[in-house]
Amino acid sequence: MEMLKRRRYLIDSRFQLRWTALIALGGGFIATLFASFLWISLADQDTLVKSSMAAEQSLRAASDDVSILLLNMPETTAIEAEQLRSHIETQAKSSAESRRLFTEMLEKNERARCALMIFVVLLVLGLFAWGIFVTHRIAGPMFVIKKQLATFRETGSIETRPLRKGDEFHDVYEELRQALTGKGQKPG
Repeated sequence: MEMLKRRRYLIDSRFQLRWTALIALGGGFIATLFASFLWISLADQDTLVKSSMAAEQSLRAASDDVSILLLNMPETTAIEAEQLRSHIETQAKSSAESRRLFTEMLEKNERARCALMIFVVLLVLGLFAWGIFVTHRIAGPMFVIKKQLATFRETGSIETRPLRKGDEFHDVYEELRQALTGKGQKPG
């Protein structure tokens, strides 16, 4: 049984890492640019929620003050006093529910910001991995061609071998092979 050769993805590390870094940084820059618009929108929403919470608290306090004044007026009847108490309780429940919803919204926005940062980091890492894979399909054939040219320079002949199925430059490799083996020479 033939042993499988270990696949090295970094064949020409200088070439591959340079282009992979450019791909990853370019994609990361674009993703960060778009993410910043969402980040700003979430920050604006947080500001609006916090100001709404403050305004709602001020309105609640003013409403409570008016209700207390009305309760303490001698002209207020027992039925009106009961209605005011019921109104104060309803407002308190509504205010607590509003605070809960505002707090949930702020927490949701914080989770969205964390998810956004994680997404950008994962995108950059994914682009880096993809860049290594893609540049491997270019660096592999160039490595084979370089090796065969060196062999040809030293010995005057080459050992032909096929490129991998997914590699680039099959046409260039075939032209080089024909030129070096003399199959592509014109009669002269």
